[in-house]
Amino acid sequence: LNDGVHSTRALNAVRELFTTIDQKKCVVYQFIASGSQDKSVYQETMKAIMRHIRTKCRAEYIGAYEVGEEKNGLHIHAFVIIETVDHFPSDLLDVSEGAFLDRLRKRKKISLRIEPPKNRMHGGAMFARMNTPVKLENCINWATYILKSRSKGNVPGRETYFGSEFV
Repeated sequence: LNDGVHSTRALNAVRELFTTIDQKKCVVYQFIASGSQDKSVYQETMKAIMRHIRTKCRAEYIGAYEVGEEKNGLHIHAFVIIETVDHFPSDLLDVSEGAFLDRLRKRKKISLRIEPPKNRMHGGAMFARMNTPVKLENCINWATYILKSRSKGNVPGRETYFGSEFV
């Protein structure tokens, strides 16, 4: 599947991230950004998203750079775990003209979207909850998507994975 796991160390980091926080309150989002061949654009984008989320609640993330023709070269997948649903930044999912994500996308001149979980257990939401052992395991499996070897061979530089404090 996807040419195997690219990094056992990163797999351990994914598992650690998902199991060292209070899963009962967490929601998980997958952000995909593409359209730049400059890693610093993606780094700045993720930092801006995290600053925005962290004005309301704790959040951590883990992601990977990939190179693939389907997304016009260099792109990222990042899984963001937000540790509350009570103080969630309500505008985070607003992609309408002038909203936070739209302004960020335009400023960075990239494509930026949220990819919902595919598993029906999450009820068609744009995010996944980790509030049961089955859902937690599904979220961990979903996040291991960033570890696929298939799109790592042509990533420029030494850095393939990135994330917050747990990585």
